Amino acid sequence: MANKYGKNGEAVAAFLEEVSATDLDGWRTFLEHDSRSDEFSAALRAAYAAPLSASARAAVSGASIKTVRGLGLADIGQRMGPSIVANRVEVAAMGLAVRDALTPEQLRVIVEPFVAVGFRSVADPAPAPTEQ
Repeated sequence: MANKYGKNGEAVAAFLEEVSATDLDGWRTFLEHDSRSDEFSAALRAAYAAPLSASARAAVSGASIKTVRGLGLADIGQRMGPSIVANRVEVAAMGLAVRDALTPEQLRVIVEPFVAVGFRSVADPAPAPTEQ
């Protein structure tokens, strides 16, 4: 059975489930760990350039946006906080969807702030042997 998020859809779904379950305090801690770098920018470009069907790409993006909207981030206490979280969630979901097209380092850079705050769904984001 095909997954609407592509062949790595189970990883995307597990990540978005964990995003949904994270409370405001978790997102405040996340924002403390988030940082931009040239490495992140390069990894982001690689994730969005990787092959993925248009329907899967739209599903990942749409689900990411919908999930973040349900978090109630208006009360996070940081003016740009909701935008930063939304961007990072979508990039991470897309990175997971195309993870077998990324280097381990690119994937690590994308999911690193989530790992830092205890997300288990991305703790070992390397492709499973059957996906390589």
